[in-house]
Amino acid sequence: MTSFDKAGETQQRFVFGDNREVNLQRKHIPPEDTEPQEEPTFTEMVCLRRSNLTCVPDSVLKSSLLTYLCLEGNQISSIPGSMFCSLPQLQWLDLRKNLITSLPADIGSHRSLRHLLLEANPISELPAELGNVITLRGLSLRDCPIHFPPKEVLHQGCRSILQHLRTVLAQREVTERKSLPAEEQLQLSELTESSVEEQDGSADEDGLQKFRELKDELILLEKAEMASMGHSDQKSRLLPVDKR
Repeated sequence: MTSFDKAGETQQRFVFGDNREVNLQRKHIPPEDTEPQEEPTFTEMVCLRRSNLTCVPDSVLKSSLLTYLCLEGNQISSIPGSMFCSLPQLQWLDLRKNLITSLPADIGSHRSLRHLLLEANPISELPAELGNVITLRGLSLRDCPIHFPPKEVLHQGCRSILQHLRTVLAQREVTERKSLPAEEQLQLSELTESSVEEQDGSADEDGLQKFRELKDELILLEKAEMASMGHSDQKSRLLPVDKR
């Protein structure tokens, strides 16, 4: 539960557990016109367990330095994808005993998350993008009706799960490319070939450059000749008949 003291300075209190204050830490929020501290001495922790929440509060999404977030025992049914962009320092995410049915694919862009607790949620599939979270070391899926990845992969632990998800994600990308129309596939192949030719055909670059320069010179000469012919024709029309 988070509360704010508006007397003078804004301060944040962290209350843990079933309305039991286990620890109290204060965070001073400087005014907007002052520079933030480079190395904060406090630990960014927010615990909102059993608070009858149905969604992740906006105030939490604004805590960009948050490292520990506990939302256990609420009624949250979905996690916004923006959370993993808003909380880049998040290392511990406790979502146990909620109503979460899926995780957003945006979680794959996170590069700090180390522990993800999903115990006792009605989630049946993990997003393949989760495999890209290379920092993840702990994954709790107890009492979750997980169908994907399969059970034989789940029993092998977090590392095997992430590896399986990465493999599935790579296969999906190949399949999506094959499902493109023939014209788009041809364009992709042409782009690939042209990039290879640019890398491997540097020896012919001088010849191509000379050809371009010669072509430009021929175009300029042709334009100059046409201009001179038009000028002489116009001049002849202005002369008397006997002088023509």
